[in-house]
Amino acid sequence: MVTGVACLAAFLMFSFQTVMAQHPPLGGGDGTGGNPYQISTPAHLKALADYVNAAGEGGNGLFYKVMNDLDMSSYTNWIPIGNLKSANGFRGTFNGNDKVIRNLVLDQGTQGTGLFGKITGATISNLGLEDCDIFGSTHAGGLVGECAGYMGTALISNCYVTGKVRGQDYLGGLVGYTWEGASIENCYSTATVEGTNYIGGLVGDNSDYVMIRNCYASGNVTGYRYVGGIAGRNAGGIIRNCVAANNLVKGNPGWPETNRITPIDQGSLQMNYALATMDVGGVPVVPNPNGLAGADATLAELQSLSFYTTTSNWYDNAWSMALAGNSGSVWNICDGKSLPFLAWQGISCIVPVTNITDVPEKATVNAPLALTATIEPEDATNQTIVWSVTDAGTTNAGIYGNTFLATAIGTAIITATIKDGVKTGEDYEQIFSIAVGEVGIDELQNYMLDIYPNPTTGKLKIENGELKIENVEIYDMYGRNLTPHTSLDISDLSNGIYFVKITTEKGVVTKKVVKQ
Repeated sequence: MVTGVACLAAFLMFSFQTVMAQHPPLGGGDGTGGNPYQISTPAHLKALADYVNAAGEGGNGLFYKVMNDLDMSSYTNWIPIGNLKSANGFRGTFNGNDKVIRNLVLDQGTQGTGLFGKITGATISNLGLEDCDIFGSTHAGGLVGECAGYMGTALISNCYVTGKVRGQDYLGGLVGYTWEGASIENCYSTATVEGTNYIGGLVGDNSDYVMIRNCYASGNVTGYRYVGGIAGRNAGGIIRNCVAANNLVKGNPGWPETNRITPIDQGSLQMNYALATMDVGGVPVVPNPNGLAGADATLAELQSLSFYTTTSNWYDNAWSMALAGNSGSVWNICDGKSLPFLAWQGISCIVPVTNITDVPEKATVNAPLALTATIEPEDATNQTIVWSVTDAGTTNAGIYGNTFLATAIGTAIITATIKDGVKTGEDYEQIFSIAVGEVGIDELQNYMLDIYPNPTTGKLKIENGELKIENVEIYDMYGRNLTPHTSLDISDLSNGIYFVKITTEKGVVTKKVVKQ
């Protein structure tokens, strides 16, 4: 005989198994920490959203991992993961796996809008959201509309957002509204944020024991009341070691509730900084690292490695920061050129070469030709060209440093290579042709003209027979004329390869000599 309690237990077990069985397979995995569900396509992300929104507390205790960069442009109006129909939204662990989600468009006149509409006790990490266009009524952010820490500690870390967020109240570039024990760390937003009340560059409203630390925002922020570079309000939370690098943070001129970090602090502000030239619409600013405006910082300071690695600048520990290309840190920076970015983004600080122009197109047999060029853009990071002969053809051409020398007519193909000219580990290469012709060489062939001894320790002699010599010049392997060496004594020059250019009444002959 089956008791009522046993029937109820069996029913609940059956219901639990049924819900679990309904989880979409996505791209693989079983949802455990060691084998997370794999999100490989936009369709997989949409399937997760559908599941979470139907389940009420979707993803509770489950793990997810993004396997590829995702382009969401095929979804013209994204339905957030965890919308109003889901009581607690997303509750799992979402590992962005150093991947980027691009072109997310959302136009929902509802509460809780973003890639994730609502998360509760969830973890989101290592994810980039680029070129998003988010519009929502309230509680809207690029990454998360509403972030709650109850039922567990919610954590958003190592994430960034670019694009724009628009709507009415409680809007932030990263998160719209946070509360009850959440934590946001090592994140940034460059998104522009436009709304009405409680508008922040990073978070719209930071409430109830939420910690925001080692984060920054740089997008313009505009609203009506309660507008801040980091948060529209700090209502019981902590904002620590953050930077408001926004050029513009502006509210309605009739209301004073605008400031560089946040206009309202009912929690704790600890060692924060703001761009000294920020436009706050005429609102009085009192710089204070522990106040609403934060301490003044110039753009040069905010783009400096030492600013972030100097422990005394911060509340507890300096930012985990290194120069781009170095491992072992959370953040990287192009020192003196950029604001910080997450190390996992792999951004190169190199200004790439885009073109090489003004390379000589013609040469003369036996006459050294200095290889010169113009590199575009002029501020390209690496500009040293290594020249090489790709195909000498009939010219018997060689390149010695920056000097091209051919001994017969024809066309030579040469290559210009700039190491790391595109980015670290990727060289820039461009191919050119040089037409080699003769000037007066036919008559010279009837005369004996030689230079000796070769190799030499210093003094050279010319065997010229009846040929009249008009001028002698010596060049190094980089094509530089070594005046006043118009004689044939090179004893004072370093050992190496040189070219002796002999101008005669019948034409020009160039001889290669070795000094040893």
